[in-house]
Amino acid sequence: MRGEPPPRVIRAGNGNMRGDLVPASRLPSTTVVELVQRRCEARASRNYAAADALKERLEAGGVKLQDCLGGGTTWEYSVSRRDGGGASPMTALARSALESHTDRAAVSRLSDEALALCAASEPLLGRVAADAAFDFALAGCESAPLLESLAAAQAAEFDRWRRPQPLVSLQVCERLAAAGLGGAAFARAAAALERGGAAHAAAAASLRGLSFGSPRPLRWLWRRGGGPPKE
Repeated sequence: MRGEPPPRVIRAGNGNMRGDLVPASRLPSTTVVELVQRRCEARASRNYAAADALKERLEAGGVKLQDCLGGGTTWEYSVSRRDGGGASPMTALARSALESHTDRAAVSRLSDEALALCAASEPLLGRVAADAAFDFALAGCESAPLLESLAAAQAAEFDRWRRPQPLVSLQVCERLAAAGLGGAAFARAAAALERGGAAHAAAAASLRGLSFGSPRPLRWLWRRGGGPPKE
């Protein structure tokens, strides 16, 4: 845009930069540098799953990457984070935590970043909060404030739904239950269905009766049970 400085660009490992500060809504440049370098290390060690997870997280934070011949990577800030593509920042953090589930320090660091994101003013739309809670729980997240914040964010999202979505509501609540969460979120999901009329009364009742030990939440855990067991 006119009058704005060019974006920062760095080749991981050599520290060359140009440009000036960028809007605070994007990932801070220090975080970007760290993540780009970690991704380069993951690619060098052929850990492509971790590299892809880091790339998703960077792109969700408004960063464009360009891998170069010889192993370097350049990056710059995108014009907008809200271009309609890629994973949300919360989804990217949760996926990175799941990829890093054997590294407790990394999961703790990602949990702290996610908790800070929960405190931001932007809502978590759709089923993002529930999916993130499920992935963080599978990753062995020990941050009760994060998991509770994600459950509260999903409950608030149910309040915003203007039409009943029985199947999506059931899947979202099952994931919360599988993460050991629920309660108020289930009640508000049921209330959202009940606003659609008597046709959804049975589905609403099933949501109110969900718990961690219900068959369907346990099935989600069985399908995705590659993470570490909770201690």
